[in-house]
Amino acid sequence: MSIYKIAEAADLSIATVSRYLNSGSVSKKSARKLEKVIKDGNFNIETLRPGPKTAERQGIHTGVVVLLSIGRLDVMGLLRQHTNVRMISSCIDILNQSGLNIMHMHIPDSRTIPKKLNMKYCDGTIIFGRDLKIHKDLKEHLMTLPAVWGFNHCIDSGFKDMDQIAYDNDKVSRLAVDYFAGHNHHRIAYVSNMRDNQVNNQRWMVFKGEAERAGMEAVILQADHAANYNEQAADIAGKAAGSGATGLSFSSDILMLATHNHLIYHGAGPDEYDILGCNNTNHLLQLCCKRPPSIDLHYEEIGATAAETLLRRMNSNNSKRPEHHLLAPCINYGMDE
Repeated sequence: MSIYKIAEAADLSIATVSRYLNSGSVSKKSARKLEKVIKDGNFNIETLRPGPKTAERQGIHTGVVVLLSIGRLDVMGLLRQHTNVRMISSCIDILNQSGLNIMHMHIPDSRTIPKKLNMKYCDGTIIFGRDLKIHKDLKEHLMTLPAVWGFNHCIDSGFKDMDQIAYDNDKVSRLAVDYFAGHNHHRIAYVSNMRDNQVNNQRWMVFKGEAERAGMEAVILQADHAANYNEQAADIAGKAAGSGATGLSFSSDILMLATHNHLIYHGAGPDEYDILGCNNTNHLLQLCCKRPPSIDLHYEEIGATAAETLLRRMNSNNSKRPEHHLLAPCINYGMDE
């Protein structure tokens, strides 16, 4: 698409077309004419012209940043998970403050290179995905433009030349074990509804090892595959009753809430189990009769750090050393701290 061709076809100035494409002020007559020309000519409006070039915007040419999801979940799939909404929203807020526009892309097979994922159409990309095992051709292509791997559970050595933002997944388990050790438990459980999941499998292995070193016995409670959280909660509640565990560390707050409500409904006292959530999802934690503590992975900070890191990468013309940020989780006790 050429702004010159649109201007010529509409018999308008390039400045008028530029204002129209960037939602600026144009007359109703000009707007109707441009709308018709673009529609009839099947023009593809691929990029918006960026704002003024300042010292902080040296790497901005198209004014577009790609939010790239790789793997099973596309962008809409990511946004169905509240934790991802928190992370992506904080990322977009930072980019919007810099006058940048957002383009979403999804690569389901970890190898396809989208046509518009290059410097002609975007100034850089932030990647969201848990699996760094991508095809070498895609990996090499990502290294040709400013790119930040915006969310992972560790700093991956295979991508040491790329900016990475991650949280310390091992520390999630260590925090949980230390919490239960401080409360004098002897048998504790890691509770998850995700089988064959790399992140949760890693947490369980660390959880088990740390519990043994602390003189506690650890078991894992995994929900059988079920259609909804209520069915999973019923399954876990039954397993918890037969496990002898008095401390329950959950892989997510939503699973913790569903299980908590099931236990209370079926007669368990609020202090019968020592419950620890994960993800610090405040609106869910407040629904418990007594707000439990939850491990905070700092999703908002991860998103904001990814955006700020990409802006620095773009402004350096992709020449500076890679940044690796490993954020340390912490336990948030909320109102009951």
